[in-house]
Amino acid sequence: MERNPYGKMTHMGRRPKPPPADYLATNGVWPDGPYTPDAPPYVPRLAYLAQQLRQEAEERGWSQRALAEATGVNLNTINYLYAGKVIPDTATLATLEAALGITLWPENLI
Repeated sequence: MERNPYGKMTHMGRRPKPPPADYLATNGVWPDGPYTPDAPPYVPRLAYLAQQLRQEAEERGWSQRALAEATGVNLNTINYLYAGKVIPDTATLATLEAALGITLWPENLI
């Protein structure tokens, strides 16, 4: 696997309190939901991002480590995105989208 053109691996994101996955309803499973009524509007969007990221990696036959290496995003950040523990900053989102050639942030999600 080639090194990506985006430089060294970085850890970019913010750990909110509570993290997005904490807004799951009692019977919810991250990232599929359902979410509590008081969940901020970013929670379903981050769940969508996690689903898309996971699906893209699976389609390419990549582990989380391979995804991190291919995109230049730190493995811990990938783990946290998968688990709903972090909100990625725009640099991380742009890096992932550019490296994978896909859109991860939903344009219209209600």
